[in-house]
Amino acid sequence: MKPTKPVSGHAVPATGSATRFSRQAITAAAIGNFIEFYDAAVYTLLAPVFSQQFFPVDNKAVALHYTYGIVVGIAFIVRPLATLVLSPYGDRHGRRQLLSLTLFIMGTGLLLIGLTPAYRTIGPLAPVLLVLGRVIQNVSNSGEYQAATTFIVEHAPPDRRASVGAVQYMTAGAGLLAATLVSVTLTANLPKALMADWGWRVPFLLGALLCLYGVRLRRAVPESPSFTRLRAAGEVERRPLRTAVRQHRRSLLLVVVLQFSQVTYYTWQVFLPTYAHLVAEFPLQTSLALNAIALAAFILLLPLVGALSDRVTGRRP
Repeated sequence: MKPTKPVSGHAVPATGSATRFSRQAITAAAIGNFIEFYDAAVYTLLAPVFSQQFFPVDNKAVALHYTYGIVVGIAFIVRPLATLVLSPYGDRHGRRQLLSLTLFIMGTGLLLIGLTPAYRTIGPLAPVLLVLGRVIQNVSNSGEYQAATTFIVEHAPPDRRASVGAVQYMTAGAGLLAATLVSVTLTANLPKALMADWGWRVPFLLGALLCLYGVRLRRAVPESPSFTRLRAAGEVERRPLRTAVRQHRRSLLLVVVLQFSQVTYYTWQVFLPTYAHLVAEFPLQTSLALNAIALAAFILLLPLVGALSDRVTGRRP
């Protein structure tokens, strides 16, 4: 059988390889979400270790406050603003092109944080570069999740969209779990002095290398079938944000409200181990290990919920 028309420079066989390409697309999309949540968790979990490297105050709690409040706060202000630029870009130029861009930006932020010298070496420039690294990461994150989710679902068979879409949250949990395990391993095997000096940098540099691999994966998969059809028909929306606001206001509001659930997710899965260590005086590696167990349970349950939606309840219930 002759191959179908090449999509975005890649010939996709008409039979026998659809499943393979679908799996490649799912893996390529999901790796960015994995790195995003890995990155967020590593920063939060190891902040008690490196906070005084950038904010050298006598009180550790104050240094941690700066590391969380200032750095994370500024970065999250940037995130919704960058979304207004990156999401329409993906609607106009394609999911795959946006996803390659977001991973490149994400890797740049991770590399900057991992290589930034401490305050004692470069003075006030150190916290400035730390903030810049987090801002760059959140610019990437602002376009990553929704584009990757759209890409995955558009590649999925109609009767398996919830199961396939669940992969996104599975990779979120897997990213948090990987960050927790890396943090546990480092804190358990490195002396505190070495951990504070350079050990905390290792997870960020590993994340940057993983971003390079992710870009390679994403450039090797075809564009999503839905966007390919739109482009072939000349129906790509030129002003997607305006169209969304005008025609889908109720749906947009519903999604915004649903996203508030992320607050509890981050509180329990990311901040709680640090809180247990600082306030309840749990050993850091103990609180991280307990968090890893909870994340493993979370990941195992997600495919069951996706299958339930596909086979029994549908989406809305």
